[in-house]
Amino acid sequence: MLMAASANLEIDPAERKMIKKKAGDSFHDVKQAFKTRNDAERIDAVLEAKDEHLKTPEDHEKLKKLVHEVFEADEDFSMIERGFESILKRLL
Repeated sequence: MLMAASANLEIDPAERKMIKKKAGDSFHDVKQAFKTRNDAERIDAVLEAKDEHLKTPEDHEKLKKLVHEVFEADEDFSMIERGFESILKRLL
């Protein structure tokens, strides 16, 4: 979700709030891991987590919906975010 939120190079307060709500107690740890990695490492982490967390078509759909909600959280679904969403769908 943090990768999606940062697709336009900034994480809007509305996006951050939504992610914190969804992530719950793990938000701080995930945020720290996100901040210490570069983009390639973040993509690798997403791909590694994919095998563990996305086992069914329903899991994939739930994630796609969640990512889309992040993009719309700040009420500005930009062209950059649309492109990132397209790439993410292909990766997952």
